[in-house]
This record gives sequence, C-alpha cells and structure tokens, in this order.
Amino acid sequence: MASGFPPKYSADFVQSYITPSQFLMLCLYTAQELSWDVHYISNRGIIASTQNGIWKFNAEIKIIIKDHTATIQSTSTGREIFDLGKNKKLVRQFIEKFAAVKKHYAYHTLDENYETIRERLVTDEQDLLRLPDPTGLDIFKDFISIFKPTDKYYFTPILLNLNILIFLAMVVMGVNAMTPDIHSLLQWGANYKPLTLKGQWWRLITSCFIHIGFIHLLLNMYALLFIGLMLEPLLGKTRFIVTYLLTGIIASSASIWWHDISVSAGASGAIFGMYGVFLALLTTSIVEKSTRRPLFISIAIYIVYNLVSGLKEGVDNEAHLGGILSGILFGYLMLPGLQKKKKFIETDQQNN
Repeated sequence: MASGFPPKYSADFVQSYITPSQFLMLCLYTAQELSWDVHYISNRGIIASTQNGIWKFNAEIKIIIKDHTATIQSTSTGREIFDLGKNKKLVRQFIEKFAAVKKHYAYHTLDENYETIRERLVTDEQDLLRLPDPTGLDIFKDFISIFKPTDKYYFTPILLNLNILIFLAMVVMGVNAMTPDIHSLLQWGANYKPLTLKGQWWRLITSCFIHIGFIHLLLNMYALLFIGLMLEPLLGKTRFIVTYLLTGIIASSASIWWHDISVSAGASGAIFGMYGVFLALLTTSIVEKSTRRPLFISIAIYIVYNLVSGLKEGVDNEAHLGGILSGILFGYLMLPGLQKKKKFIETDQQNN
C-alpha cells in the first residue's frame, strides 16, 4: 500500500532485445489498450492518466525509458493519503498488458510507426521527462499544499490551519504546550457543564478548536486530514463544513449530558462525526465498490480502537460516541442528495 502525499508506486522492467524507440511505441500502445489518456510523449517516454470518472480512483502514470529499462510510476491524482494498493495494481496491470501487446507487433512495424510520429515528439531540450528528480524544496511545497484550500478541498485545510493557529496562540499566551492546566483550557473556551449550562453555550463549538497539548493536536489533525481528503470532495464543501460543525456541537452536548464536572476539549468529537458519515456512505453504492470494503474495515478498526482506548480515564468517549452516531445519521440523510449529484455528474460526462 503506497502512502505519502500523494501516494505513489514505481517499478522498473527490462526489455533487452528491443530498441528504445520500439520500447516507446509498445508503451504507447499498451497505455491505449488500457484506455489511458496519453497526453505527453517524447523520445524518453510518456505521461498518461486514467479516466475512471470523478467518483473513482485516478492516477497519473509516467513511463521513463532509458536504454532497455523503463521506470513506470503511478501517482494518485486525488487527495487520498492511502491508495489501498491501487497504484501498485495499475503498475502491474501495465506490465502484464505490455507483454500481451508485444506479441502483436513485429519489430519492423514498430520502427515504421515510430517514424510516423517522430517529427511530432517533444525535443530533448524541452522534454519534461528529462528534468531532474524533485528536490527537498519541491517535496516541502507538496507538503505545504495540504494546508492550501482548493475548490474541492476547501474547508479541511481551513480547519487544520485554524486549529493549529489557536493552539499556537495559546502557547504564545503562556499556556503549557504539552500539559495545559484546566484554568487555561476554560479561559480559551473548553466545554464545562456548570459554565455551559449557565449561558455560555458558545463553549459547545469553541471547545472543538481547543486542544489539551501538542500530542492531542497532532493526533486530531492527522485524523482530520485523513478523513477530509477523502470525504470533502465527496460531500462538497458546504455539506462538509455544516456536518463537521453540527456533529461537533452534538458531541459536545453528549459530553455535558454525561459528565457533570469534567472539562472537555478537542476536535475529536467533530472528527469522529465525519468518520461516522463516511462509515454510513461506505455501506451504500455512492463509493466505488472495489474501494468500499477495505475502507470500511480500516475506518471501523480505527473507530473501535479509539473507543476502546477511550475507556481509560481522561478520554471523553461520550463525545466520541455522540459524534459517531450523529455522523452516521447525517450520512444517511445526505445520501439522496449525493446520489442525485453523482447521477448528474455521470450524465454530464457521458454527454460530453
């Protein structure tokens, strides 16, 4: 299972008895046989993309040929953190199809066909496939992109940035970064039944942006990033942020309903709510069938593990449960609208 951001997988394969130009033509024909969109070709290789639709896994595939060796790399074009082995599957699929395609072409035919496209190829001086490997700065820029809003990934980075900025402000103002005291948490808006029920209802939402130390923040932001990358493009930014805030408020309400004197804070109630939404949708056809089962299992394990871990003292499991249960409910309530949206997009793609 490839990971990173974005997930990718690469492999080398060797063809000892063909020329680089013959190798190139066979790669081109193989990509076409797989119905990939080849949008770049040079003497060095090709760049292609899968065309599986907006609701399914897609990747960009680069094939770079050097002498008798080709390096094929598949990189997710979605914003998932884990690809569940799909990039590796694409690479293997290409190598297997290549072997089948190779049997149908004589070497002299490949040479003749190469001559027909030779003049249209990108020159070596302009060839993108001859550029050096990404630098540390390039990798850092890719990482920073996680925190930049885009059209389909809008509120997740805003929530990440807001939570981090509030935590930094707390630390700058003297709050202990690792073990903040209860007084500091209450000053910054933590949830506390005696205060919340006396008219300070805003604590139901402000508590969702206050964290009890750096580790608490780190774990919650990773969980938010993971679910946001997958769920926000699926729901749309308005549904995503409204559901996030509502499940957060419900989680905070569940906490004060159960606890009389406990102080609670953290984004985990809202985050668990979003996991609940996704869990509900994974029981429907709104998510690609091949992806449903592994995602459902991994998310269910995550939820169960955290609920069991939450049985220890100091963890607000009631907020987690409130978030999950309300999230599951919202997930099913949103299903008709999402199905209508999916059908509209698929119809529009077919018409175009």
